[in-house]
Amino acid sequence: MKQKLTLLMAATLLLGAVLFINSVAWCFEKQTPTRIPSDQIFAPSFPGQEKDRAFCIIQNDDGGGPEWFFADFDSGTAVAVHMNPAQCGGLVNSFRITDVHFYLYGYFSDSTKWPVEIQVNIRDIPPGGKCDGPDTVLYSEGFSIPSDSSWAQIGMMNLSLSQPYCVNHPFFLEIEYISKTDPDHPYLPSFLMDDAVTSADTCNNWVFTDGDYYEWFDAWDPLPGDAFIRATGYTSPFPCDSEWYWKADKPDQEFPAPNGMPDFDQYQFGDSNALCGPTAVANCLWWFNAVPPKMEPPDFIRFLSTYFKCNPYNVGTYVDSMEFGLDQYFIDYGFDLYEHSYFQPNFYDMEDSLKKSQDIILLLGFWWSQDTTNWYREGGHFVTMAGVCSESLKIALSDPARDAGVGDWPGRVRPLTHPPAGDYLPELHNDPTYVSQDMYQSILNPPFPSPGNPYWELNYPFPTGELSGINVPGEFRLFTKPAPEGGKGIFATEVEYVVMICPGAWYWKPDTTHAPSGMPDFDQNQDQWQSYCGPAAVANCLWWYDAVPKDMTPPELVELLAEYFHTDPDSGTYVDSMQIGLDQYFNDYSEFNLQEYTFWKPDFHEMEESLKVCQDIILLLGFWYYDGQEWWRQGGHFVTMAGVHSEGRKVAFSDPDNDAAVKGRRPGRVRPPEHPPYPDYSPTLHNDTTYVSHDVYNCTINPESPSPGSNKWEIEDYYTIEREKYSGKNVPQRFKAYNKPAAKPTEYVWHTEVEAAIMICPKTSAVEGETEGALTPKDFELYQNYPNPFNNETIIKFNLRKSAEVTLVIYNILGQKIRTLKKGHFSAGPISVSWDGKDEKGNELSSGIYFYQLKAGEVTQTKRLVLLK
Repeated sequence: MKQKLTLLMAATLLLGAVLFINSVAWCFEKQTPTRIPSDQIFAPSFPGQEKDRAFCIIQNDDGGGPEWFFADFDSGTAVAVHMNPAQCGGLVNSFRITDVHFYLYGYFSDSTKWPVEIQVNIRDIPPGGKCDGPDTVLYSEGFSIPSDSSWAQIGMMNLSLSQPYCVNHPFFLEIEYISKTDPDHPYLPSFLMDDAVTSADTCNNWVFTDGDYYEWFDAWDPLPGDAFIRATGYTSPFPCDSEWYWKADKPDQEFPAPNGMPDFDQYQFGDSNALCGPTAVANCLWWFNAVPPKMEPPDFIRFLSTYFKCNPYNVGTYVDSMEFGLDQYFIDYGFDLYEHSYFQPNFYDMEDSLKKSQDIILLLGFWWSQDTTNWYREGGHFVTMAGVCSESLKIALSDPARDAGVGDWPGRVRPLTHPPAGDYLPELHNDPTYVSQDMYQSILNPPFPSPGNPYWELNYPFPTGELSGINVPGEFRLFTKPAPEGGKGIFATEVEYVVMICPGAWYWKPDTTHAPSGMPDFDQNQDQWQSYCGPAAVANCLWWYDAVPKDMTPPELVELLAEYFHTDPDSGTYVDSMQIGLDQYFNDYSEFNLQEYTFWKPDFHEMEESLKVCQDIILLLGFWYYDGQEWWRQGGHFVTMAGVHSEGRKVAFSDPDNDAAVKGRRPGRVRPPEHPPYPDYSPTLHNDTTYVSHDVYNCTINPESPSPGSNKWEIEDYYTIEREKYSGKNVPQRFKAYNKPAAKPTEYVWHTEVEAAIMICPKTSAVEGETEGALTPKDFELYQNYPNPFNNETIIKFNLRKSAEVTLVIYNILGQKIRTLKKGHFSAGPISVSWDGKDEKGNELSSGIYFYQLKAGEVTQTKRLVLLK
């Protein structure tokens, strides 16, 4: 907030005498303002300098000096003045408000409460131009004015909006007092008014008190002039709504969406009002052409409801069920898509995501309150984003429950000859040629936010009990309570969650002759091994490489590796024992031509790249808990990476202890798809590499509060029920001091950390003619760029332990070469290179994810970086 205070030159002690008047309580009767002493009247001065001809000040007052104040303003009081962008003259189609200005009069009185919390509201004009007060809130933002701003003088406030707000018609600018009063400090400083009302049309000025608006002449006796409230900003010849982005038409598909995002109807089935979740997702998947063959919209919606475990009878869909269901659906049908979910999303983030061909499902929460303090949630509703206009903060929704765009609500109807459709016309609702995308005004930083989303509301009409208790996220189950009958109270529609569907592909370990379904999935629990997760995880990798002694069965291989690793039934396997054991195994069976590397606190993207170059990776997961004071390690568990999804930050495990994908506990890739469900200790299937279960987990990169186990990578939702079974097992030497069983496991915060990665990869062959010997991954190091993300410049460092031919190249996310930063023969030692975010021709690149790849000899390393403009 920018503040500029105009100090009074006159002696302000005279003001004290004026304030010893009898205060009159604010009520419906006209109130008596107080004149400012004549020697304190001054010419108003407003900040702002004409930077260009588009700069403009809009005002309602006559420009004279301040004459009046009122001593008894209280919280909940507001003053609203009429503003017209036409004042700026010329061809003005829109006005972008950047700052709001007004005067506060802080008289000598201990009863004045500071700091002052106010709300700036931009309100619409009533429909038809009726003289009945300001209408809907279009934009709202709160400000705090500190105690030294205007204690004993007239102070001019200049408040800068966090985002310029665009209007293309007259509006009301309202300043509202939010501060609560107490017996010792009952009153707030006063707005200042001039001596004459600008126009006889008093509809231009309003006072809000006790829940109602009153025209200016109804509030005062004598009648003061206009309030000093002004707006500054910039004019534009283009209307606010000129910058709409709409989901593109997709006519040339098996399942065409020729008019953009489809608009299927949740009510077409006649037996449910809670299928909005599957219906909203069906809109997105139809647009992506991600639909099973020959499936019609009604069947598809029902089909998705089974994946989401939707209860159509007054329960609806949980967000986590939708996440898991989408993961499973994409894996089952091989669609190159993934899902992301966000809690309390940001309007501008969603705008950017929609423009990147990502589809977005919003969960709207309907909240109510009697006093803006205690909020309750009536219910929730899923909708699909179809368009967005950041200029006017508007969004368009394909709404499974409404067709407002066809009827009496603003919207985009395609085709324009769309007939008026009733709620139950499946021939229209199931034809993506006909869509109704309904427009709603977004309200950022609302004045009285509910727990649903303190950042983003919509002027979406509150339902009348129709969705009571439906689609309730776990965070809000304690808030669920039906709204009172009769519509009494304060109501808000909050954007609580977003489920995003984006293009992207999984990478899976490819099938081999020895492992026809990809990475095997041997079981540590067969033959009651219990503590053999380390040998079983390594056995998966060696079987994939066909690096198994002749005629050896999977159980025999696991037993053999347990001997090499000195696995103990009580303590499991130590990482250093696994390293030594693998080195000895590869030495004893040199025909396999393999080697191992170990990384502590590995990076997700490094492991992704390694997996893609046919290296096998065993991860050590540590189960850490926080007891309120310190972090402790309950135990650890080894798993095998079987697949990775970098865009979705997901990883798939061959897990020696779980078959969650088969048991249906979570999403996963099951091969073959007709894999039968089987008990944990069925060696027949666990030892047959035709049958595998790869379980999918979400990853958190660089967590905010990491345990000592990892400062880079968490597995979000790996909630093993066997945590106690791993108590004290598989403990690396570096974490011995943290080894402590959890006394009250249900009361603690738990994290599953990726502590170490053991990589198995082919040995690098020597290159003939190189005197120093061929380079291996250990002969050079590529570091993460800094800063990352970056804007103007980032530094990339690498270190050579041998001289080598080196190439350092930048690629975009499509794998296209962008720029070569270094190329030539370099001596051993550290090297730094800067990149300015431009391509070979000097063109600035757009924001996004890029890769930098270092090739030294015949060995390459690749890392990611993020460019933000």
